[in-house]
Amino acid sequence: MIISKEIEIQKKSNNIEIEAQLHKLGIIPLRWAIVEVKDKIYRLNVSFELKNE
Repeated sequence: MIISKEIEIQKKSNNIEIEAQLHKLGIIPLRWAIVEVKDKIYRLNVSFELKNE
């Protein structure tokens, strides 16, 4: 099943670092977008496949 959810991560300087942070959270994104920028935080909308375990 593919789901979308919003998460917050610390600001990163490039896309590679953002995707690395998502991987650390166990998320392999199909797509992601920055939807809000705060002082030290990005709010992302991320779509990924939810594996049945």
